[in-house]
Amino acid sequence: MIHSLRNLATLFLCACFALTLTACDSDSSDDGNGGPSTGNAGVTATVDGASWSATTLSAAGRDEDDTSFGFGGISATGSSISVSVMSLSAGTYSTNNLEFVAVYSATTTGTPFTTALGGSGTITVTSITAERVRGTFSFTASNGSGGTVTVTNGEFDVAFLD
Repeated sequence: MIHSLRNLATLFLCACFALTLTACDSDSSDDGNGGPSTGNAGVTATVDGASWSATTLSAAGRDEDDTSFGFGGISATGSSISVSVMSLSAGTYSTNNLEFVAVYSATTTGTPFTTALGGSGTITVTSITAERVRGTFSFTASNGSGGTVTVTNGEFDVAFLD
């Protein structure tokens, strides 16, 4: 039980860290190739049927023990997606075992939707190196008040912060 609570706390902190990373780069601009100015390929998805793309920092951060990572991005409208994964290895991870937590926040409501409050999803890390991480994700998340959001066709290709 204590181990599960520690994992949940770590996942929550990683999600917050990833969201904080995306908020730190408020003056980011396009790199001229359609990607963020950080040179990352970025984060894209379909949110409730509409295309979504990060236009601001899509950096990945690792925890101090190199056992988990998180990433995130903010769209041109200010909505954000952040993700935390409790592994630093290629593979498929599920929200069912708290191996993966995702958060979506829409600017129109400001209410975060998270898989930690209900929902389901998976993330597949297809490539991970010392410099970057790539893969796909999808999830359904709850705001804790009965509202849900569905994120599909998620793709990420982000560089780790130094």
